[in-house]
Amino acid sequence: MSKDGDLTTALIKLLAGIGAEAIELATLWPEAWVSKCIQFLAYSFFLYEPTEALSVFGGEQGIARLMTSERVERYFIRGYAALFRREEAESEAAFTSALKLSPIDPFVQFSLAFLYVQHRQIDKAVDMFFVMEKANRRHPLVYTLAEILAQYNASKKSHNGNANAPRQ
Repeated sequence: MSKDGDLTTALIKLLAGIGAEAIELATLWPEAWVSKCIQFLAYSFFLYEPTEALSVFGGEQGIARLMTSERVERYFIRGYAALFRREEAESEAAFTSALKLSPIDPFVQFSLAFLYVQHRQIDKAVDMFFVMEKANRRHPLVYTLAEILAQYNASKKSHNGNANAPRQ
């Protein structure tokens, strides 16, 4: 697989709560910022290994520096941490801050769009999809988001169809 493919799959594994597999794929690209974030989040939220999580960014001092910086990683981690805690407003604020720092990064764009889908803000998710598609046409996350939106639409149509079915 490619770097983008591996990191896309790692992010999807993270979102599915499969931390060990997310880490396995992310570590194939150790210098990528998103790789480090995925590893940190997987160790923190799914494998419950705080020492390993801290080591991804060089220990306590490294993570402390990161969390006081104006780097995309800070907001990406905060966005997913809030998402995992079901704190929608905090997650959206963090991902929006990440987007301001890196407006064409597909991982940032996808994360905000995914949050919108999770909270049924489909118009916003579709808008972000078009932004992603324009900036990153061939990135695997564009296809992943398209699939998520199609599944949402299919489930919505199925649900609406069942609601209109005659009762017996």
